[in-house]
Amino acid sequence: MEYAPVVVFSYNRYAEIMRIMEALSNNIGAKDTDVFIYSNAPVPEKDGDAEKVKRIRKDLRKFSNEFHSYHIIERRENKGPNENMMYGIQEVLSRYDRVIILEDDILTAHNFLAFMNQALDKYENDDEVFSICGYNPVDLPLDMPGDTFAYDAFRSWGWATWKNRWQSFDIREDTLSRINLPKVHSEGLMYISCIRNDIIWRQSAPSRYLDFKLACKQMADGKTVIYSKESLCDNIGMTENSVTSLSDDTYRNNNFFLDNTKLDFVFSKKKLSIKNNPDYFFCFRDKEFAMKIYFSRNFDRNVLYHNMYYALSFLYFKGYSIGYFFHKHEVKKIAIYGWGESGKYLYELVKKDGIAVLYAMDRNEFPNEKRLVVYHDFENLLEIDMVVVSAIQAFSKIEEKIQPFFKCPIVSMDDVVVECKVDLIDNKKG
Repeated sequence: MEYAPVVVFSYNRYAEIMRIMEALSNNIGAKDTDVFIYSNAPVPEKDGDAEKVKRIRKDLRKFSNEFHSYHIIERRENKGPNENMMYGIQEVLSRYDRVIILEDDILTAHNFLAFMNQALDKYENDDEVFSICGYNPVDLPLDMPGDTFAYDAFRSWGWATWKNRWQSFDIREDTLSRINLPKVHSEGLMYISCIRNDIIWRQSAPSRYLDFKLACKQMADGKTVIYSKESLCDNIGMTENSVTSLSDDTYRNNNFFLDNTKLDFVFSKKKLSIKNNPDYFFCFRDKEFAMKIYFSRNFDRNVLYHNMYYALSFLYFKGYSIGYFFHKHEVKKIAIYGWGESGKYLYELVKKDGIAVLYAMDRNEFPNEKRLVVYHDFENLLEIDMVVVSAIQAFSKIEEKIQPFFKCPIVSMDDVVVECKVDLIDNKKG
């Protein structure tokens, strides 16, 4: 087996990086592995930063005899995590055909390297596979063959890829116009609010972290990611010292065991989906992408509606309508979930475009509604072509609740609006 090099990115977290390197040195296969640590420079404006980085660089040297080769690259200037990671990955892949990437808060089980190297061998020539990920905090049983599964959303906590996949990536590439928004909203929930925001506010979209840009590339190209059923790494960095993540004192990964020594892996690329394993799917979506800590920051109700109505107004100002979305997807009959102001507005808009709204659904009852029937429960409803959820902040919870009752797609109203903007204004298909 060819052992891939490991690239570790370090900054100023002493306790975390020492635990990371101790665990990595205890990995099966460590003695056959070349390790490169890219130590980011201190930030001059931060009090005590220089001392922290100096201590880390000094004490990292004690691992110099634990690997096949060991290199500490001390960056002279701190240009942020993106530049440090881009530089490190690119430099290592100029010498190797594959790479395993760890940030300074990712703790690895003893068999992490074995799994990652076997997976890299297995899927090297499978162009559909974008990357390998060893992180999976879901401890539910999964009725799927083998020790792995495919899932169409990238994750950067303990991951690996190949030179040709990396070379296809350019952080400056505009991938937003090629992303399937409803699919990402269902499977890549962590990323959807930033993607929509950047599409709507293209001219003033902020710079994003590397993992987000990689996820956009993977999703735009229709690639998949191979995940381990058992979590072979864990995040120990969700503390107040975190730079790129939020803190969560309640975080627990009950699917991770540091002393895991399993070496015989059976690989499967069968895709996890809502239809084949709904309970596991929804748990994976929430836990794998840490939605508990990201939801409050990225899914503010007022911001979501402000963005959607801005995009909707812009569409109609330009002479377009959201009827385009339904005609594009050959949808003739819909139901609306959420009979508040946005649901009623959606009803009036699509009715003008010849789309039949057969009924609405809401947690509240509307016995006096004259325009259509509003159902409070979901048994024995007429078949439609699509459910459109107007309660956009609660989309993920609503999708999980109602998906057993419908065979048709369930989409969010803001995805309808934004896809119309992408096609009709950005890509000028209208």
